[in-house]
Amino acid sequence: MAFDKDKYQRAFENQLDIVERRNIAKVKRYYRENYNKGIESFLSGNQTDFSLLFPVTELLKMYRDLYTDIGMHFAKWYPKNYDRLLKKNFDIEQFLDQWEVRFAAFGDAIAGQRVTLVRGTALKTLQRITLGLLEDPDFMMLGTRQKATILRRQFSTYTQYQAERLVRTESTLAANFASGVSAQTIFAGEQLMKEWIASFDDRTRDTHAEAGAGEPIKENEAFMVGGNMMMYPGDPAGGAAEVINCRCSIAYFPLAPVAVQGDYTDIGFGIGGGSSFSI
Repeated sequence: MAFDKDKYQRAFENQLDIVERRNIAKVKRYYRENYNKGIESFLSGNQTDFSLLFPVTELLKMYRDLYTDIGMHFAKWYPKNYDRLLKKNFDIEQFLDQWEVRFAAFGDAIAGQRVTLVRGTALKTLQRITLGLLEDPDFMMLGTRQKATILRRQFSTYTQYQAERLVRTESTLAANFASGVSAQTIFAGEQLMKEWIASFDDRTRDTHAEAGAGEPIKENEAFMVGGNMMMYPGDPAGGAAEVINCRCSIAYFPLAPVAVQGDYTDIGFGIGGGSSFSI
């Protein structure tokens, strides 16, 4: 049966929803705890120096945990699309340790690019709101409990928005990176082709729709997306304009005959001949 791109994308987005829900909850907790500390500091003495909040070490750990969790989820999910091709005794357990190390390291690398901006945005949010309230005579006339209620309500909105934006941006990168790692682990790299699959979202960028309309390319080649060379959806090389809130996926196809790494049993499959797979 032919590869069903729509079915693959639906399955991919369903898996994204699963990992995003649990990670948004974790990131929200981090934002909420730090914003609440800022609120307490402000209410205790009109303090607007929040330099000790949103510590870098905690942000780095948050990124590492997020990439490890999402990476492992999608690295395990990818082979399930090939159940009919892999031998019954094929066991991904042999790869789990190396995958976990790989995704943690990737999370560290991405965190190195992101945490300064993420932390700066959170601190600026705290300062902007609290400094503004210091100049609001009506707010300053309120009691501590009323002030706390107003502040927590405001920062609850920011917590939700910032956590969702962070996780949804990183999840696409983590998921597509992990799919590639999984594919390269299972199949010989010279066999692999890949195809960009655009999301179903009405807000899907034209540049992503164009990438999704193209032909499959070799695994080690890059897609031209809005003038940028990207290896997969979410690739930081695309810049913020091509990455933030992207929900596109990447599908990897082994050419026929297929040799499974460490097994090398030929399987008639793929766009180069034999039968295609379905999911």
